[in-house]
Amino acid sequence: KGRTVPRLKSVADLMRAWRAAAGLTREQAGTALNLSPRTIEDIEHGRSRADDALARAGLEKMLGDAQNSR
Repeated sequence: KGRTVPRLKSVADLMRAWRAAAGLTREQAGTALNLSPRTIEDIEHGRSRADDALARAGLEKMLGDAQNSR
């Protein structure tokens, strides 16, 4: 039975939660998303303009997939 993904407040929260659930470093997350580790850090600290509906939906799906695979 899959876990329910909690409703998180921001793309930054979702990025941190996905990375933790997937057990990835910023470098590994960047490679998986074709982004630099610095961009991952910027997103996690809210310094990126990635806070839109598409980014949120994608990260919610990735978080759910990472949690369900454990």
